[in-house]
Amino acid sequence: MILALAPEKIEKPGTKISNLTLEEARTLVDFLQEKLGVSAAAFAPAAVSVAAPDAGGAGTTVVEEKTEFDVVIEEVPSNARIAVIKAVRV
Repeated sequence: MILALAPEKIEKPGTKISNLTLEEARTLVDFLQEKLGVSAAAFAPAAVSVAAPDAGGAGTTVVEEKTEFDVVIEEVPSNARIAVIKAVRV
């Protein structure tokens, strides 16, 4: 597998993060969510559920795509409000 060329500023922390244990990665996620005031769940892809294969051996996959979202904007500088509303509407 060929990795995309990334600047050293990205490669070094990326390598360190990829070597974390699952527990360490979870702690990192919690830390960043608190530090940045965001939730990783807000960026998660739509929920996917996979059905078990039937007796004939053919499996079926059901994908549920989320189409409606609740957005709460707690604070936006007055000079950026219109741009934020436009971005959220898209």
